Amino acid sequence: MLDNYNKKMQNVGTEHLEDNISPIDSADSFDAENIAYGPSGFKGLIAAPYIFGVSFLASLAGFSFGYDQGVISIILTMPQFHNVFPETAPSSPTYGFSTGFMTGMLELGGFIGCLFYPYLADRYSRKWGLSIAVVFYTIGAILQTAANNYATLVAGRFIGGIGVGTLALGAPLYIGEVAPPNIRGSLLVLEQFSIVIGAVLAYWITYGCRGIKSEWAFRLPFLLQMPSALIEWKGIIADVKLQQAIRSKMHPGVTGVKLEVAGWIDLFRQKYRKRTMVALAIPFFQQFSGINAFVYYAPIFFQALGQDTERALILSGIVNICQLIACIGTVLCLDHFGRRNLAIWGGIAMGIPHAIMAGIVGKYHSSWSSNTGVGWFGVALVYIYVLCYGFTYGPLGWTLPAEVFPSGIRATGIGAAVATNWLANTCASDASEHWMDSAFKDGAAAEELEIRREVVKEVINGV
Repeated sequence: MLDNYNKKMQNVGTEHLEDNISPIDSADSFDAENIAYGPSGFKGLIAAPYIFGVSFLASLAGFSFGYDQGVISIILTMPQFHNVFPETAPSSPTYGFSTGFMTGMLELGGFIGCLFYPYLADRYSRKWGLSIAVVFYTIGAILQTAANNYATLVAGRFIGGIGVGTLALGAPLYIGEVAPPNIRGSLLVLEQFSIVIGAVLAYWITYGCRGIKSEWAFRLPFLLQMPSALIEWKGIIADVKLQQAIRSKMHPGVTGVKLEVAGWIDLFRQKYRKRTMVALAIPFFQQFSGINAFVYYAPIFFQALGQDTERALILSGIVNICQLIACIGTVLCLDHFGRRNLAIWGGIAMGIPHAIMAGIVGKYHSSWSSNTGVGWFGVALVYIYVLCYGFTYGPLGWTLPAEVFPSGIRATGIGAAVATNWLANTCASDASEHWMDSAFKDGAAAEELEIRREVVKEVINGV
């Protein structure tokens, strides 16, 4: 049987290995209709504990990104932080730019890291690539902890971002390779789950540290990034050579950097162009859906809705808890509902609270103190939006790119998708401060509606 199969494969072209796999049709062959992967959802996860375990360890890479989100959102409100870095104080004439630039440098570093990781992963191994990422992440954490001026802080966030971006890319790449089709979607959602777990833990750790009178109020949360990096380095042991072997078959005689360039070119060949556009569009619109404003600047946002400082901090901590609850639902239901349905209906569901928010901000932006009920309604709209995002576009930004590409270009394809995620995150983070100022002063939050319409249009046309 195997000899018969091998003779067939010798006559197969090498353009796309997956397209050339055909069923074994000898008398002793397996009946393809009798091959099943098992149940999906929660039952499927229980039935494959080993795959779930290694996927969970790999998904810890997302913890570092979530941790930064949770830390920075509350550190930006600390007087101790403003005293050391006066550029980030609300009284500074460059407050909006300095805050957005400092916040966005981590995402810019992540973008750079994503461009180089596919080469390291294919040229050497996943393990070595991720080990290098952990080194960058640790150096960034040290610089942020020890920084005494704005330039050092920005440099630390950029260097740490290179590590964070690379780690965030390695997880969906590895999970996409080891997961069976029936639970692949649920396992890929673990990346978003780890991001949210990191954000929740970091936020409440930083919330507890804010009472420290010294600079350690913000330095301690920065310092605690390093243990998580060591956990990730121990947990992720993905040394997979499959993609390098397949790409070598697709481009025989090509090695090294030329092989890597060939992989990037393959993404935009007609055969894969539609897949690439979908994989890039989803994370782009994910970041421009408005989630960055709520995650990074939630305390400022809730204060603008008329809440006092202490209550705004507590309400901000609940934002990521809402994401966590929604993400658990996605782990259990993604393979049942399907990616396309979640993408389309998720865009519509997020657009409704955005539309209502645009209306009330435009009408009451200058009179929240005398309209406290409307302010609380605005808080509820934020939570509704975050729940919708956490159930749909939050996980889809990590799930779809890992599934739409064939094995030969998966590393490069996911690299491009995650790089798009980080680049869009950088732009959205830098612009969020300005957008919020415009929204609360001029009612310009309605601009989000156009973005939401583009989300739905892109998904309907592309998926």
